[in-house]
Amino acid sequence: MARVQGSVDEALERACARWEESADFSGLKRWLDRELTSEGCPKSLPTTLWLPHLKRIHRARAQRSDGWPRIEAAKVSGWLWRVLHFTRPDGAPVFGSVEKSAANLTTLKALAAESLDPGLSKVVGGWSPSGKAARGALPSPRRSESGQVLASLRNDWTNESSWCAVDARLKSEADAIEVASLGKPWISGAWLTPPRAKAAKPSCWFSNSQVDCIEWTFKSGDTRITRTVVNLRFMDVAIVAQQEEGPATASGLHLPIAPGMAAAMTDGQRSVTLGSPRKKATVIPFGLPALPYESDKGKLVLDDDSIQISNGSAGRRRWLPSLIAWGKAPTQWRVLTVTENMKKCDASVAFGARVAWGPGRDGLLIYRSLAKPGLRAVLGYQTRARFAIGRFTHEGKVVPLLTLD
Repeated sequence: MARVQGSVDEALERACARWEESADFSGLKRWLDRELTSEGCPKSLPTTLWLPHLKRIHRARAQRSDGWPRIEAAKVSGWLWRVLHFTRPDGAPVFGSVEKSAANLTTLKALAAESLDPGLSKVVGGWSPSGKAARGALPSPRRSESGQVLASLRNDWTNESSWCAVDARLKSEADAIEVASLGKPWISGAWLTPPRAKAAKPSCWFSNSQVDCIEWTFKSGDTRITRTVVNLRFMDVAIVAQQEEGPATASGLHLPIAPGMAAAMTDGQRSVTLGSPRKKATVIPFGLPALPYESDKGKLVLDDDSIQISNGSAGRRRWLPSLIAWGKAPTQWRVLTVTENMKKCDASVAFGARVAWGPGRDGLLIYRSLAKPGLRAVLGYQTRARFAIGRFTHEGKVVPLLTLD
């Protein structure tokens, strides 16, 4: 990959130099056409290089009095919006270093000022320490690219936003994931990915006023893997999960802990606590028992840089879910019985769980059909969905939040 990326950098440098020195834009146009979609989304360029490359292009643009060709200006503006989608409010790119970057914010401010889109300056200005939150009509902070597994599930454009971000564009690279709140990443980096013959394909994108969800699939040998990321925006909760259909030889969900993040097993509970007592997040494997006794259902393991969840099932279909909460931590959860035609479903057919935050507080009901969906019941709630999440009220009612058929 390093050799390929080097060739991309060299080609961009040659194209920019040619535009600067001889007013020949053709080389840069070919580079933009090759590397970007028609809307300005990089096809394979790593997100950590988006801003440096844009900066080089704009440095060449500054040498030209004739400006951008109109269609290229629109494409570069689209690229800059995507940079914002995959940049933390402190200027650091998602999936990358957790160090703040005032230099990046300065660069973004300059690039936004040169753009014809005033919304760019509003967003970047709101990220400045002394800036005001962006107001008015702006593009949605949530985005999923068509035909690519590249998505930003962001609450808003403020510098205290929470978000989930994923990048699984390349078959030869591990998927990247980040889960963050209040501008701070908890989970960030390479999501351990088994070898695959083809790039992953997006299979679902859903977004409404309360929840965002993206799913993608790929095959590794004889196993089909579906990955799911859900952002429950008004509950301070994200769900990250992996479904496997095939031999149970390499079952496992591996979540990368953000660099420098403190992590420890939670006392008296099967979960991992990230951060400090004053600012923390909790990762729970809600497909496993809440109490930390030895179980044949699977394991939760904390390594130096990752959280690993395994499933003890020998069936061909397995679901490995996790929930990340950065507000109040869940106090209890349990796997529920799912029935179909009044008969208990096997764990390889359907899954149900309830996550609770204590007396008087609403919880979550989470359901997943692993086999072909059918009319099933869990905790008195009937559904034909493939995947469903509901708010379980303290009155015992289920209020649907997400339903995927």
